[in-house]
Amino acid sequence: MNRQHLFFLCILSSAPLLLSACAQPESSAARHAKHLSYASDDNFAPHYRTKLYDSYQSSIPFLQQFWELGKKDRAAAITQAQQQQRIDEFKSQAFLTRINGKEHFAGKAYNSYSHREQKWRQAMSDAIIQTYLDGYHGIK
Repeated sequence: MNRQHLFFLCILSSAPLLLSACAQPESSAARHAKHLSYASDDNFAPHYRTKLYDSYQSSIPFLQQFWELGKKDRAAAITQAQQQQRIDEFKSQAFLTRINGKEHFAGKAYNSYSHREQKWRQAMSDAIIQTYLDGYHGIK
């Protein structure tokens, strides 16, 4: 009887390990999009509510282009100085104000993030830079 219980316990304890091993890992863009979605919902602006799943889904293709850019820069063998120059550009306010997207407020769609707070801009910049570096270093 004890042997059967031990066998059953081993099966139950190993099942989660086997099932989690089959899970597909997220791409770099998806990981950073998820982080950005949760960070942007962190009460940056009290008059906004973030739809996390919609924000996550729409951020993936946006961030994927920066992963591809990092991969392309790696293939082009750009110098460390050129890479740092690109990262500095991603940090600049001029770059972040050029990012267009849609926001819905009071039944109208708006195409500008210019009114977003500095914390949101920092979170967006961090997500872009980390995704770019993942592409540059070949991290999927």
